[in-house]
Amino acid sequence: MKSNKGYTLIEVLVAMVIFSVLITLAVSSYRYFFTSVGDKKNQSYALSLLTQRKIINTSIKGLEAYYYLDYDNKSVLFFNGKKESFSFVSYQPSYLDEPLVVSTFFIAESGKELRYCERPLGSLALINYMFRDSDCPVSHLYFEGESISFSYFGWKDAFELDNFYSEYLNVAIKPQPKWRFQYNSAETLTLPLFIRIQHATSNSLLPNEFMFELPQELPEAKREKNAFSG
Repeated sequence: MKSNKGYTLIEVLVAMVIFSVLITLAVSSYRYFFTSVGDKKNQSYALSLLTQRKIINTSIKGLEAYYYLDYDNKSVLFFNGKKESFSFVSYQPSYLDEPLVVSTFFIAESGKELRYCERPLGSLALINYMFRDSDCPVSHLYFEGESISFSYFGWKDAFELDNFYSEYLNVAIKPQPKWRFQYNSAETLTLPLFIRIQHATSNSLLPNEFMFELPQELPEAKREKNAFSG
């Protein structure tokens, strides 16, 4: 007659330990898989934005002083900078197949997105220019952030710039450029020296403050160049 032999307590405990180890490894692998997939998606998204920023930066590098004729047939320099947007003429479009475009960086989604758009020069009037978000049905994301704002470092006007380089003014009283929240080159007849972009964003690939340096014309130079009104 055979006796029924059961499991000892030690065997049961060993089996439970092995089962627990297997479950732990399975859960860890599961979490690692989805974390890894999520990281790859974030990396891919960040790489896409980085590539797009490099493309858009081409337009900034192509920014040059562009003059148009106002209602009085006077030559006026175009650059329109505000706290929410800035527009300029670029000779190196990033997206449009045009020789010249009006490029605009603007803040959207209640200060959470910096976007960029291009419009063909000649498709809009430069006199009394005013940018609206609705003017850009197609725009490109430059980066996402919080509380994005623009400011501009430049001269009060062309007269102040000329005085700075003048040999007849005392060094102690020479004017200096300042930071401003608005900069309209139709009034100053000079381009800003720098555009500063600030945002309050953590874990961003961009610093909380970065700047674009703009090309400059020499004092008293090319202010009467030939131009056409936009």
